[in-house]
Amino acid sequence: MVAAAVDTLPAPINLPPFGRLDLDPASAVIFSYGVTDAAGDFILSEVMDASATPAFVGVPLMFQAVVDGPSGPRLTNARRVLLGVY
Repeated sequence: MVAAAVDTLPAPINLPPFGRLDLDPASAVIFSYGVTDAAGDFILSEVMDASATPAFVGVPLMFQAVVDGPSGPRLTNARRVLLGVY
């Protein structure tokens, strides 16, 4: 699961054993379900065609995912992404 938010928390919340929650739950939405690699990398071009939604072009969003691995589910690090068309 990948979530997106317009902001991060002022201070991350540690959620053992899952890791650190960086996204602000008040502004977070589930962005997509899909397959990420072990590092939590997710190719957004497979999810959203930015040219079809021009209002999002140039908007910075924070993304964080929950990935499942041999040791169980964990939170990835949050990443800031500036949406664009290429």
